[in-house]
Amino acid sequence: MLVACKSTNTSVDKEKNWQTVKSLVSGGEFEVDNQWLYPLRGNQINLIGNPNYIRFYKDSVDVYLPYFGVRQFGGGYNESGINYSGKPKDFSMVIHDDIREIEISFEGNYKTEILNFKLNIYPSKTVRTYVQSSHRDNISYQGRIKALDSLAKE
Repeated sequence: MLVACKSTNTSVDKEKNWQTVKSLVSGGEFEVDNQWLYPLRGNQINLIGNPNYIRFYKDSVDVYLPYFGVRQFGGGYNESGINYSGKPKDFSMVIHDDIREIEISFEGNYKTEILNFKLNIYPSKTVRTYVQSSHRDNISYQGRIKALDSLAKE
């Protein structure tokens, strides 16, 4: 007699995960921690152990993402990452209940650089982030959404 145990992700579990993610995002305070970076040219890069974040507060966002790619326009030698802190411009959040996806987009400026961010958030808490820059090649990231750490709120 063979017996096998398999955990399945039932539709009830999937709905619970979806409601949890929607609640977290709708609350306005959450964080994205990325594990992978996908440069336009080259192979994916593992970010585990490398500081990076996108922190959403009720009225602002704080971004630090490592950058590996081509920079078309000048920048300082100490400015290798993607940085933005402040009130996001053209902020949009669309909750697609039919396909269980949340899409967030916004724009930010860092000095003379214009940055366009697009995040796709899924019930599994996986997040795909796409960044377009006026000064650099496009880049994307994959990470996880979580509640905003209490230390990050200070």
